[in-house]
Amino acid sequence: MCGNLAIIGLLFVAGWLGLKTSLHADEARAAEVAQNMAAGLAAEIAGELRLVDNALSSATSAYRAGLADEAGPLAIEKVLRHQEKLLPEVDAIRIAGPDGMVRAGLAQGAAPVGIADRGYFEAARLTDGLSVSEPLLGRITKKWGIVLARRIENRDGSFGGVAYANLSSAHFARSFSRLKLGKSGAISLRSKDLRLIARFVPDEPIGDRNLGSASVSSELRDALARNPAQGWYRTPTALDGIERVTAYHRVPGFELTVLAGLAPSDFLAPWRRDVQIVAALLLLAGVSMVGASFGLYVQRQRHVLAERRIAGLLQQQQLMLDNELIGMVRTKSRTTVWSNKAFKAIFGYGPDELDGEPSRLLYLDDESYERVGAQGYEHLRDNRRFRTQLKMRRKDGSPVWIDLSGTPVSGDESLWMFVDITAMKGREDQLAQLALHDALTGLANRTQFAERLRTALEQLGVASSLVAVCYIDLDGFKAVNDALGHAAGDQVLVETARRLLACVRSQDTVTRLGGDEFAIALTNVQDRGQVETVLNRVLERLRQPIVLAGGEARIRASIGVAHAPDHGTEPQLLMRLADEALYEAKRAGKDCYKVASPAPSPLNA
Repeated sequence: MCGNLAIIGLLFVAGWLGLKTSLHADEARAAEVAQNMAAGLAAEIAGELRLVDNALSSATSAYRAGLADEAGPLAIEKVLRHQEKLLPEVDAIRIAGPDGMVRAGLAQGAAPVGIADRGYFEAARLTDGLSVSEPLLGRITKKWGIVLARRIENRDGSFGGVAYANLSSAHFARSFSRLKLGKSGAISLRSKDLRLIARFVPDEPIGDRNLGSASVSSELRDALARNPAQGWYRTPTALDGIERVTAYHRVPGFELTVLAGLAPSDFLAPWRRDVQIVAALLLLAGVSMVGASFGLYVQRQRHVLAERRIAGLLQQQQLMLDNELIGMVRTKSRTTVWSNKAFKAIFGYGPDELDGEPSRLLYLDDESYERVGAQGYEHLRDNRRFRTQLKMRRKDGSPVWIDLSGTPVSGDESLWMFVDITAMKGREDQLAQLALHDALTGLANRTQFAERLRTALEQLGVASSLVAVCYIDLDGFKAVNDALGHAAGDQVLVETARRLLACVRSQDTVTRLGGDEFAIALTNVQDRGQVETVLNRVLERLRQPIVLAGGEARIRASIGVAHAPDHGTEPQLLMRLADEALYEAKRAGKDCYKVASPAPSPLNA
C-alpha cells in the first residue's frame, strides 16, 4: 500500500514538474515568436520609411529645379504624382513654401491650406534630416497617421519650404493584419512619446479608436527604461485589459517602436489541453493504484473476485501507457527495455522491433546522440529531470522534431517521454518565411532585398566586378486591373515574378517593392554589357502576353538602373538613382531601360 502511494506521489510530482516546465517553455516560445514578429515588422517599416525619404529627396530636387523653370509647377506636380504611384502606401506627397502654405500636391481647385503651425513643419525647418511627426489627424486627408517631412533649401542655403508625405494609420494596420496572432493578439506602432500610431487586433475592425493615445502599461515604460531598443514583458495591455506576452523593437533609424503581443488564451491552448490529458492520466493512475491496493486486500477474502479486479485495473493502466500523444520508453544503459504504442507510432516501428536495441537508432547523427548522453545523463545522475528539443530519425530515415524529457528511475534505468512537435516547428518556419518574403509572389521583400544588397556592396572588392540595382515598373498594369479585376491583377504580378526569376542567376535577388513595382540586384557582374543583356531579356519576356482566366493581358516595363561602384556604393543612393532613371525611362516612351546619371560629387552638391 505504501509503495503504491509513493508511486502515485511520484507520478503527481513528475506530472506537475513536466507541466510547469512546459508552461515556461511555451511562454518563452511565445516571447521568441513575438520578438521575431516585432523585429521583422520594425525592419520592414524602416525600409518603407527610407523609400518615402528617397521620394521626398527626389521631390525636393525637382522643386528646387522647377523654381527657375517657367513650366516648373506642372513638372513638379508630375514628379509628385509619379512618386505617389511608386509608393501606394503613401496617401499624398506635397510641398509647402517657407510661409507654411501648401504650394504643390493639392487637388485642382482646392482651398489654400497652411501647415506652419504643425510640429513637423518646424522640426523640418530646423534640421536637414528627415523628421517624423507624432500621430495626428490630417487637415486634407482627414485620416489619422504620421507625416514624414524634409527641409527644402534654396540655392543660397536659406529655408525654402518643406516636402512632406502622409502615411495613414490604416495602412500600417492593414500591413499588420497579414500576421497570424490568434484571436486576442495585438500589434501596434508607437511614436517617440509612445503615442499610438496604428493598432491591429484580429477581433476588432480597423479604425481610429485610441489613435494618438499615450496610455501604456507601467511594465512597458520600465522595460524601455532598461533597454530602449528591444525586449519583452507580460502584463495586461492598458488599452483593453487583455493579458499578453508583448515584445517591442525599435524601428532601425527612427524613433518609432513596434509592439507585438500574443495572448496566453491563444498560445497556451495546447498546454491547457496537455493539463487536461495529464490530469486524466494521473487520475487514472491514482484510481488504478488505489484499486490495485484494494484488490490485494480483497484477495485475502475472495481470491476469484480479486483476480478479476486486478485484470481490469491492469487493462486501465495499459490504456494510460498506450496513450496516442506521449511516447514513453524505459531504458537501461541506453538500451530499450520497454516502449508504448505512441512511441512506436511516432518513429514508425513495429510492436517488438526496438526491444533490446540501442537508442542510437533514433538519433540523426553521433553529435546529437553524444550530446544527449553527456548532458541528459548528467542530469539524471544528479536526480534531476532533463528536457531538450532536437531532430531525431524515424525508421524510414526521415527527420522528426521531438520534445524529449527524461526522468531517473533507479540505477542505470531511466524513463523517457517523446512528443512530436514537427507541426509546431513548421508554424515557426512559416512565420520566419512571412518576415522575409512577399506574401503574394513569394519573392524577397524589401527587408531581405536591402540586406542582400548591403552584403553585395560590402563584398565589392573583386577586380572588375559590378553590382547593378534595377528598378522595374509595369506599364499597362492598371488597365488590366481595372478591366479584369484584382484577382487577374494578382495573377499578372505572380507571372511577372516568375518571368523575372527566369531572367537572372541564382546569386541575384528579385523583390517586389509594392504595387506593380519590382527591383533586381545583379551581383558580381563583370561588365555593363552583361547587365544590358539581362535587361533586354527582361523587356522581351515581359512583352509576351499573359493568358488569364478572363482574357489576355499585355504589359510592358520601364526600367531604371544604377551601377556600383560607378554611381556610388551606398544602398540608399543607388536605389534613389535607379528610381530617377526609371522616371527617365517613362519620359522616354516606356518599354525601355535608362542608366542613371552619375551622382553629383560633394563639391557640386
